[in-house]
Amino acid sequence: MATSAVHLTTEEFRQEFLSHPGDFPGLPAGSNPFFALQTANEMEGSDIAELIVAAVNDYGLVPGSKILAHDPYPSSISDKVVREPFAAFFPTRSVSTGGHPLWFDQTVPIHVQPYRRGVDPFDDAEYIDEYGTLIRSRKQAFDRISAVADILFAAQQRVFLFMLFIIGRRFRVLRWDRAGVVTTPDTDYYEHPHLLCDMLWRIGQLDVDALGFDPSATRIRSGDIDFARMDFAGLKAETDLDYAERRLRESELDVLPPVFAYVRTLFRTSLAADWPRFRLQVSDGDRTRSYLVGKPTFLAADVTGRGTRGYVAYDCETGRFVWLKDVWRASCKIAETEGQILRKLNAAGVQRVPTLICEGDVRDQITITADWWQLIHAHSSASPASGPPSPPSSSSAALAGAASPCGGKRKTMADPPDANTTSRHRKRRRREPIASDCPLGPHKHYRIVVQEMCMPLKHFQYGRQLLAVVSDCVVAHHQAATNPETRILHCDISGGNILIYPKIKRDQGGNNPLLIHQQNCISIGLRRASRCSKICCQISAMHSVEHAEFFLILLGTNFWGGKDARGGVRAR
Repeated sequence: MATSAVHLTTEEFRQEFLSHPGDFPGLPAGSNPFFALQTANEMEGSDIAELIVAAVNDYGLVPGSKILAHDPYPSSISDKVVREPFAAFFPTRSVSTGGHPLWFDQTVPIHVQPYRRGVDPFDDAEYIDEYGTLIRSRKQAFDRISAVADILFAAQQRVFLFMLFIIGRRFRVLRWDRAGVVTTPDTDYYEHPHLLCDMLWRIGQLDVDALGFDPSATRIRSGDIDFARMDFAGLKAETDLDYAERRLRESELDVLPPVFAYVRTLFRTSLAADWPRFRLQVSDGDRTRSYLVGKPTFLAADVTGRGTRGYVAYDCETGRFVWLKDVWRASCKIAETEGQILRKLNAAGVQRVPTLICEGDVRDQITITADWWQLIHAHSSASPASGPPSPPSSSSAALAGAASPCGGKRKTMADPPDANTTSRHRKRRRREPIASDCPLGPHKHYRIVVQEMCMPLKHFQYGRQLLAVVSDCVVAHHQAATNPETRILHCDISGGNILIYPKIKRDQGGNNPLLIHQQNCISIGLRRASRCSKICCQISAMHSVEHAEFFLILLGTNFWGGKDARGGVRAR
C-alpha cells in the first residue's frame, strides 16, 4: 500500500509537533557536536551511527534520554528490516548498566544509512536512472524505515511515531501515523548543527503522550501483579478441552464454560519474552473494561491503513479469554462500526456470528497526515504566495468535505510549491517521490471485543466438515440479509473471513454432549442492504452473487488436506 509523504518546513514541523515555551539553550561558541562527521558522505552506515550516538550522548543533546544501539527487531515480524545499525532514544531511567536495551523500550527510532546520490525516498529531485536501479534503492530505503515504524506501532500501542532518518551528512525528522508520514526538509547537520540540536532538544522535552504513546494502554512490566496473572492464566490446565470433534464424557465438562486447549496455547504463545505486555482499555457504554494482552495472534502488514491486530486477551473482570481486535477504521460518519452491526445481528438472533462484549473508539484518537496533505495542496492551489497554511486542527471543518469517502485513496493533486521548502536548501524541479502517492483518508482508533476465539478455515479436518462449516456460513448470511431487522450483506466473503468455532451440542434432553465445529463468520465488510423497493432486484442479485462466492471458496480449498471422516489421514 502506498504511503503519502507530506513535506513541511522545519519551522512548521517544530511549531505543530515539537512546540515548547522555552528555547534551545544553544551551543558554546565555535562548537559543533558533529565535527567528526564532516566526511559522513564517504562513511559506512555503522560508522555514521557510532559517531552520531557519541555526539548526542557526549553533549547531552536529548534531556532525559540517551541514544543507544539495541538488539535487532524480531525477524518474524517483518522481512524488510535488515542489516542497518539499530539505534534509538531510550529514557535514561530505563537504561540498565551493561548490555543492550530492549528494543521495545525505545521512544524514538533512528535509521542510518550510507549516502548515495538520490537514494533519499523523500527527495523530489529528478535524477538520471536509465536502468531503474535508483528507483529500487529508494523503494528499499522506504521499505526499511516503514518496516521499523510498522513494528513499533504493533508492539508499543502507538498513536503516532517520530523517527530520526539520517543519510550520510543529512537528516530528516519524520512523523508517522496510520495515514502516512510527515517530513521535514533534508538538512546538512554538519553545516547547520543548531537545527538538529534544536530538534533533539525539543524531542527530549516531550512526555509520553506527546511522543505518540497511547494513554489507553498501560505497559505491564515484570514484577507487576498483572504480569503474574498473565503467566498464571497461560499455564496448562487439566480441564482444557481438545478441539477435535467427538463424544464428550460428562467429567470433561466440570468447568463451564470450558477453555479449549488451543485458546490457552495461543495466549501462552503471546507471552513472548521479546514482546511487551499491556493492559488495554475498551469502551463499554458509560464505563471502561480492561484486558491484558501480549503479542498479537494476528497482525496486518504495512504501517498505513487499518493496522489490524488481533489478540487472545484476558478479561480482567471475568477471568476468561476473549478475542480483542484493535484497528484504525475509516472515520466516515455514515459508516457503522463493526460492533454496531454485530449488536444488531445479536439482537435479531442471527446465528453463527460473533457475540459482542464491548466496542468503541479509543479516546477520539484520529490520524492527521491526510489533513495536512489536503491543507497544503488546497493552499497551494488557491494562493501559493499567501503564507504558510494553518494547522489542520483549525481547518477540520473545511477539510471534512474534501476528504474522500470512507478513507479511500484520493486523486493525485499538485505538489506543494517551492515556498514550502526552506531557503537553506537548493531549488529543485519537483516530481512525485516514491513515497508520495495520495494518502489515505482520516482513520479513527477503534477496539472491539467478542466472546469467540476461532480457528482459520484451513484447520478443517475432513471434507464433510468443510462442507458443514460453509453451509453454516450460508445460513448465517441468509439470516443477516433477509431478516427485516438487519438487512445486511457481507460484501467480502472469502476463506479468510470464515472461521471455525468448536461448540458443545446436547440432545433434546440435555444429555450426550457432542463437540462439533461450526462456522463463525467475521463481520468485516458488512454493509446494510437498501430498503428501497426500486432496487430490490439488485439486492437479490448481490445476494445470489455472494452465495456463489461460497461455492468458489469450496473450489479453492484443499479438500484432501484434512482428515477422513473416519479419523484417518486421507491419501493425496
